[in-house]
Parts: sequence; C-alpha cells; structure tokens
Amino acid sequence: CPRSVRTDDSPGAGIGVSAFYKRREESVARDGRQMAIQQETIDNLNETIRRSEQANSNLHERIAHNRQMSYDHIGRGKIIFERLMSGGRLKNISIADEQCWIDYYAFAHAEVYRRMVASYYSLSLRHTTYLMLCQLGFTSQQIEHILFVQPSTLRNYRLRIKRNLKNT
Repeated sequence: CPRSVRTDDSPGAGIGVSAFYKRREESVARDGRQMAIQQETIDNLNETIRRSEQANSNLHERIAHNRQMSYDHIGRGKIIFERLMSGGRLKNISIADEQCWIDYYAFAHAEVYRRMVASYYSLSLRHTTYLMLCQLGFTSQQIEHILFVQPSTLRNYRLRIKRNLKNT
C-alpha cells in the first residue's frame, strides 16, 4: 500500500499551517503576558529593595544619633559624679542632669547599681540618688548638704524607701 505524502499544495496543507501559526501567536501572546507579569514583579521587588535600603540608611542615622546622645548623656553624668566626689552640691540640678548622673553611675558601677535597685519594687529619681549617695559612703549631713535638703526630708526619703523594700 503506497503511503501518501502531503505537500504544501495539497488541499489540507493550508489549514494545518494556519492552525500552527494561530497556536504560535497565542503562545507568544501568553508568553508576553507572563513576561509582563514577571517584569512587574521584578519592578516591585526593586522598589521594595530601594525602600528597604532607604529605611536601613535611616536606621543607621538614628543609631548614630542615639549613640552620640548616649555618649553626651553619660558624659554629663560623669561630670556631675566627679563634681559630687570633689565636694560639690546638687542644688538646682535639673531632673535631666540627675538622671544623667544616675545613668552614669549605673553604667560605671553596673553590678553595684543592679544589686542596689533589685531590692526595691520601684524607686523615684530622688530616692535612687539618695541610695547612691549612701552607697558611696556619704553621711546624712553630707547628703543634706549635697542635695540641699532638710533633715526631715531625708527622714521621709528613708521611710518611703523602706516601704518599697522587697521582702526577700
């Protein structure tokens, strides 16, 4: 039985080629849509990377700023500490400066400070200052002079501090 060979000029050849090209065009169109979606995804990822890099840069700037502020804060506390140790007073000291001094002490004498405050539920800024001065070996009269307070005020500090003492 002889095999029939199809040539381009046979009657059904145009339909096969036409269907092939139509499928090819659909495939190219589908590939084009997929490429557009992929390009959009790439663009979105690039924008996300750009935003992340900007946020990272902003965080590094904030860290540098906060680090400098911490150095300044601790430095002010050290100056106050040195002034106290050389006989100075805390008359008219701002709350911020008193906090600087406490933070410096907590930084420079971390273990001593941690043990001191661990015994209490909570301490005010002034009560912490009082305890730190006691810890440094100052007498009640010296503390009165340093803090520029009356003896009755120190008695109140001691009473309130005792109330906050944990029962361990």
